[in-house]
Amino acid sequence: MTGISRRIARQSGAYAAAAIGGSAMGLVLLPVYTRILSPAEFGLIALLDVIALLLTTGFSLGVTAMVPFYYADATALDRRRRCVGTLLIGITAMNVVLAVLVVTTAEIVVSALLPSVPVWPFVPVLAATALLEPYWIVAAAVLQIEERATAHSVLTFLRLLVANGLRIIAVVVLGLGVLGFVGAGLATAVVWLLPSAVLLRREATWAFMPRELWRALQVGGPTVPNNLLSYGFRAADRIVLERFATRGEIGLYYMALRIADVARLATDVFISSWRPIFFKEAGRAGFAENVVPVVIRASSVAFIGLFVVGALFAPEMVGLLTAPDYAGAALYLPPLLAAMALKGLYSTPYLMIWFRKKTSYLPLLSAATLAFGLVATFVLASRWGAWGAAIAYLLSWAVLFALTLGLGRRLYRAPYPWRAVATASVLAAVVVVMSTFVEPGFGGAAIKLGLVAAFAGGIVGTGCVRISELRSALAPARAAWSGRPTSLVAP
Repeated sequence: MTGISRRIARQSGAYAAAAIGGSAMGLVLLPVYTRILSPAEFGLIALLDVIALLLTTGFSLGVTAMVPFYYADATALDRRRRCVGTLLIGITAMNVVLAVLVVTTAEIVVSALLPSVPVWPFVPVLAATALLEPYWIVAAAVLQIEERATAHSVLTFLRLLVANGLRIIAVVVLGLGVLGFVGAGLATAVVWLLPSAVLLRREATWAFMPRELWRALQVGGPTVPNNLLSYGFRAADRIVLERFATRGEIGLYYMALRIADVARLATDVFISSWRPIFFKEAGRAGFAENVVPVVIRASSVAFIGLFVVGALFAPEMVGLLTAPDYAGAALYLPPLLAAMALKGLYSTPYLMIWFRKKTSYLPLLSAATLAFGLVATFVLASRWGAWGAAIAYLLSWAVLFALTLGLGRRLYRAPYPWRAVATASVLAAVVVVMSTFVEPGFGGAAIKLGLVAAFAGGIVGTGCVRISELRSALAPARAAWSGRPTSLVAP
C-alpha cells in the first residue's frame, strides 16, 4: 500500500498545484467580475453554461474516453500510435459535421430548452469552442495515463492563465460583458491547439482504421448519453429555475456553484491521480482487498472534511470573494458543497465500472438520476426557489452515488469501508448543525475553527483516518521540503 499511496500523493501534489493555482485565479477575479457583471448577467452565463456542457458532451461522440486504454492495456507502440491517429481523424470529421448541425438548428432547440437565452452570437461561439476542445482533451488524457502529472499540471495551469488573461481583456478592458466571457473560451481553445499538436505529434501516426474507430465508439459512445443525462441532472436546476426564479436569483445560485467548484477541483485532482493507478493495478492480486478500501476511506474522509470547512465558512467566503450584491449566494453554498463531497465519494465506484468496460450501464444510472432530479427540482424549486434547487441537486448526487456504488461493487468486488464513511458523515452533520447557532464575527470565526478542529480530532479518534496513513501521505511533501528524493516502492 505504501507505493500506491505515495504514487497517489505525488501525483495529487502536482495536480493540486495546478488546481489551486487555477482556482485561486478564478476566485481572485470574482470580486472584479461581480463589480462589472450584474447578478442578471451571471444568470445568463449560468444558462449558457448549460448549453456549453451539452455541446462539450455531444461532440466527439465519446471516443476520447478510449485513449487511456491504449496505454493501460499495453498496446504495442506502433499500433497505439495508429489508434490515436485514427481517433484524431475521426474526431475532426465528426465534430465538423456536428458544429454545422448545431449552428443550423440552434434557434429551434435553444428556444425550446431555454427560451430566454439569445442564440446569436453565443451558441455559434460555444459550438466552435466544442469543435476545438477535444484535441487538448486527448493530449491531457495521454499525460494522465502516463502518470506525467507535472507536465499535465504545468500545461493546465498555463491554459488557465491564458483563459483568465483573455477573459480579463474581453470583459474588463474591452467591456464585452457576457459575450467577452464566452468568447474568451473560444480564444483559449484556438491558442491551445499548438501545445496540443506538439504533444500529440509523438503519440500519433496518421492512419485511419475503421474497426478501431468503431471499437472506440463502442467503449466511449455510451458515455455520450450517460454524460448528457448526467449533465442533464446537473443542469436541471438552472433550466427549471428559469420558470420559478428571477435572472438575478439564478445568478446568485450560479455564483454559489462557482465557489463550490473549488471542492469539485479537489475531486478532479483525486480522480486524475487515482485513475491511471487504478486502471493499471486493479487486476493485481490483493489490490481490491488491501488497497481499494484504504483509498476509498481516506479520500471519502477528505471530501467530507472539505464540506465541513466550506459549510462553516460559507458567509465569510462569499463576503470575501464577491461584491455585496452577491451576499445571498451564501445561503445555497452548504448543500452544493455537500453535493461536491458526494461527487468525490462516487469517484472510485465509477472507476470500477470503467475498469470492467461496462460503460453501457452508465446511461441507465444517469437516466434514473435525471428523472429523480427533474421531479425533485420541480417540486422543491416551485416552493423554495433556488434553495429548493440546491437541495434537489444534493439529493440527485446522493441517488447517483448510491446507484453507482451498487453497480460498481457488483462488477468489481472490493470491501467498502461503511463504518468509517458513515462515522465521518455523522460527525460532519453534527458540526455543521452546531455552526448554525454561531453568531457572525471574530468570535464566531474562532468557534468555527474550534468545530473544524473537533471534527478532525473526531475522525482520528474514531479510526476513520490513522496517523500512520497521514504520515505516509505526507511523505512526498516532507521529502520535497527537505530536498531528498522519495522512493516509490511497489506495494
